[in-house]
Amino acid sequence: MKVIVTCEHGGNRIPEEYMKYFSRAENDLNSHMGFDKGALEIYHILKGKFSDFSVFTDISRLLADTNRILTSKTLFSKYTKSLHDDIRKRILEEYYYPYRASVENSLSYYTSQGENIVHISVHTFTPILDNVIRKNDIGLLFDPENTPEKEFCMMWKKAIEKYHPGISVMFNYPYTGYKEGLTKYLREHFPERYAGIELEINQQIFENAAKKEVITEIITVSLQESINSFCRSEIQTR
Repeated sequence: MKVIVTCEHGGNRIPEEYMKYFSRAENDLNSHMGFDKGALEIYHILKGKFSDFSVFTDISRLLADTNRILTSKTLFSKYTKSLHDDIRKRILEEYYYPYRASVENSLSYYTSQGENIVHISVHTFTPILDNVIRKNDIGLLFDPENTPEKEFCMMWKKAIEKYHPGISVMFNYPYTGYKEGLTKYLREHFPERYAGIELEINQQIFENAAKKEVITEIITVSLQESINSFCRSEIQTR
């Protein structure tokens, strides 16, 4: 079994040639609309401990969202969706396609070798959206009809709660893991050997250094335990 770790919303960088379209976007770029605060930090920790393949982007999702399919209404933001077709095409060719292709190529290689894949896509979420408070600490997003994904997330949730009984872990909240996103695209293209999980962490955790350290350690230890358990279960079913 191989583990890949990705981070689609790691930063809020806008390449110099496109900065002119974002002259009034400073607040949005620095908010949850521009990037997932803390996600890149968690990505690097998990990458160093688990991944057989890893990739991230620090280009802001406001340029083009690498976690969206081409037909998504939110692929481009309010700053880029009205740009000329040639400009949007160039953005995709420079930043969107290469990122997605790197992930897809790694899956193609590993599955061709007969490997099963667990993909952890690292994200964080704003604690308040549209005046609604999201009370969970961690979200595990997956396709409920995908048995390996469901089993893995049940293992991971149980492991997290074992190490931190007071933590709030929810499935497919604050977003669903099966309507849109890179994991949805990949499970449709690799239906046999792929399990795609989106890890969502409440950004409120990153406001408290002590809590962040504790939660980060719990995520790491529980993920290791879940990978080991999942790998054993996969071997037994072969």
